[in-house]
Amino acid sequence: EHWSGPDDASFRFGVAHDLDFLYVAVDVRDSEVMNKPGGFPWEQDAVEVRLDARADPMRSNGIGKNELKDFLLLALTPGQTDKDMFSHDTLPAGTKAVCVRSDQGFRAEFAIPVSYLNAQQGAEWTAVRINIALDDLDTEGPSHLWWRPDWRWPESYSGSGTFLRMPKAKNRS
Repeated sequence: EHWSGPDDASFRFGVAHDLDFLYVAVDVRDSEVMNKPGGFPWEQDAVEVRLDARADPMRSNGIGKNELKDFLLLALTPGQTDKDMFSHDTLPAGTKAVCVRSDQGFRAEFAIPVSYLNAQQGAEWTAVRINIALDDLDTEGPSHLWWRPDWRWPESYSGSGTFLRMPKAKNRS
């Protein structure tokens, strides 16, 4: 594609949880932030987070079919919140998100209710599968940078991007 290396566009991310939410934060470095108001996220600078919270083996063996039904697609462009983002009407109630410009590019943060994770697994959640893509639009054209292979690609592999929930600490008193 049109990606010329980490100085053109790159990202790092973190995943955490508390009793109420699973959080995904993405910090994007982009040499040229470009938006197309009203356009699809993948046609401009954006972050896409795919989150599969189903129980295993469905989660681990998912191949990207039934997007927005079997798993979430959270996609934001700079300046958007959860109310503006693509697929906002498919998100679990209580989902929060925001994407803001930064000195180096932009940052996106997502909060997915734990109640959704529990409902998807039919019990207290134990793991989720996540993949992140950076959509980078420059004057030369678009690039799409994936953390792990897109689940729809033959290069994807079972369980890629799985995050396990940390067990509760036992009281040591």
